Amino acid sequence: LAPATTKSAARIELTEVTGANVSLRFAIGYAIGKPWISAISLIRNAGTALWAAKSDPLAGPRQFRDADHEQARRRVRLTRELKMAVANDEFGYHFQPQVDLLTGEWLGAEALIRWNHPLFGSQLPGSFIETAERSGLLLDLTERSLTTVATFARHINEHRDKALRFSVNVSSGEFLQHDMAEVLDRVLRLTGAEPGWLTLEITESMFLSDTPGVRDAFERLRRIGVGLSVDDFGTGYSNLRSLETFPVTEIKIDRTFVGELATNSSKRIIVRAVIDLGRALGLTVVAEGVETEAQRAMLCDMGCPVGQGYLFGIPADEETFASTLQKSWSLSTDVTEQQR
Repeated sequence: LAPATTKSAARIELTEVTGANVSLRFAIGYAIGKPWISAISLIRNAGTALWAAKSDPLAGPRQFRDADHEQARRRVRLTRELKMAVANDEFGYHFQPQVDLLTGEWLGAEALIRWNHPLFGSQLPGSFIETAERSGLLLDLTERSLTTVATFARHINEHRDKALRFSVNVSSGEFLQHDMAEVLDRVLRLTGAEPGWLTLEITESMFLSDTPGVRDAFERLRRIGVGLSVDDFGTGYSNLRSLETFPVTEIKIDRTFVGELATNSSKRIIVRAVIDLGRALGLTVVAEGVETEAQRAMLCDMGCPVGQGYLFGIPADEETFASTLQKSWSLSTDVTEQQR
């Protein structure tokens, strides 16, 4: 019988820039051996624990747990299904309108990815995006998705005097590992879409990477003409310096602030401050999660220009979105004619 032993594994990522400091990130997973466990199983368990540690790098070293086995099996199965899903093009987008809070005019939409699973139906991104990123499938998926959204944007905007802008979420990990400016350039050339029709939404944690490489990528995207939005502003690691350092064009107020506007004075103060800050910096401010007329009215009083939420429409597939947009445009035209 093998004696009890401990195995560990670690990941170290180096950012090599000549003449600059080296940034290190690492995760540690380990397993404690038992007499009846083979060395191969012990190493496998340590690797499984390492994977779990990568999912929560702030939690510190992670010891292998029996429940990790089941999670590993689910991850392997999901990765296999995702590979088939990408090959079979089982992904699509639902679109939720973003409107002028004062007039109700549609200004754009957020594109929300859905996996049309053949067995379980429409799946939200939270159930598969992390696995897609870790398995290396996300780049192919994102480029296809951006192509889909850009093609739809061209379809919507080709007969409009005032174009709608479509926002797409991009993970920070993918943004760091791949040249998103090059990806966007390929997508725009392939689809014929205008760069001003697209905005990339990036989570606040992305702005912790205050490195020349990240800033350069942002600046190249802005030179192309693609917008950059800080998603869920105020809920993570954002700081005011990031709004000065990075060439962002938009900030989105998280729904957790909007949902309590009527009942929480602290939330109202924060929301008003973000709106004033955005206006002073020349940024578009979008309030997420607007569900009631009372919330819309309060945001209007605070000077927030754009809103998104169930009050204006639920996320809908391409056909439903286009049909609803046409009805909204017809209604707006009728109102304008009556006013004349």
